[in-house]
Amino acid sequence: MRWRLLLLLAFVSCLAEACAGPQPARIVCGQCEEDDRFVRLQARSDAAGPDRRPFAHPVTMSQQDWTLLLGGLRVQRIEEAFPLLSSKGAPVEAFTADETAYLSETFAKAFAKAGPDDWVLFALTRRPSSEIRELTTGACYLEGGRLHVLLANYRFPVTLPGVRDLLWDQPLYAYPPFYAVAPGAFQTLARRYGLQGHLVASGVPDVAIEIKPFLLAALAPKPAPPNPAGEAQPAPAGSPSGLSVEDSLALLQRLKDRGLVTDEEYRDKKQQLLNRF
Repeated sequence: MRWRLLLLLAFVSCLAEACAGPQPARIVCGQCEEDDRFVRLQARSDAAGPDRRPFAHPVTMSQQDWTLLLGGLRVQRIEEAFPLLSSKGAPVEAFTADETAYLSETFAKAFAKAGPDDWVLFALTRRPSSEIRELTTGACYLEGGRLHVLLANYRFPVTLPGVRDLLWDQPLYAYPPFYAVAPGAFQTLARRYGLQGHLVASGVPDVAIEIKPFLLAALAPKPAPPNPAGEAQPAPAGSPSGLSVEDSLALLQRLKDRGLVTDEEYRDKKQQLLNRF
């Protein structure tokens, strides 16, 4: 009899939490709130979920680190992601340079304030025409040395004010996707279920980026482009992955300060960078 009572109490607790809906979002800073985009914090409401683990928040990462991590995300239009539907096109960067700059600056502030149970929500608006807005919404969190990016909606075309208001208030509310995520090096793609709002059957794309190997790879030299004769040309000194030697040394120092690289790894990488002068 007692176990039945416990099951009933657990069911009522879960039902009350589900009916409560998403927790109110919190403003991070004045610069993080704009008319057509925002970054906010929100306490997650999946306390009863089987995969419930605290996030690795708060965390201090520089704007430059965020620029590298976000710049590595790639997407494809949904019809290009499946060869049976059409010829497969090359993936493109998920965020524009302006969007990456905005997210990098605001994520650096948001993750420094986020608690271990906070989503970092975001919403971005593009205006391809005067009648249509394209919304990108989702959330990020850090867990186990990985950055997770949830893309609930990506460039979803909106013409009705009510739909725009819904996604603005609930960035994890998902509509059928128009784009597919194309995971790259040190990235894995999974699906998240049971998030706030109504989800499509396939779940929300959850891209997990291995922070340490991804950032260490940014210190490697860029592959040399082939010359007209088809032979590889020497890579210019001091230009690893688009970073100057000074920027690479600063990135390596940040990784060491956060305990992501050992003293031996730091010395070896530093010497490799200095040898490029």
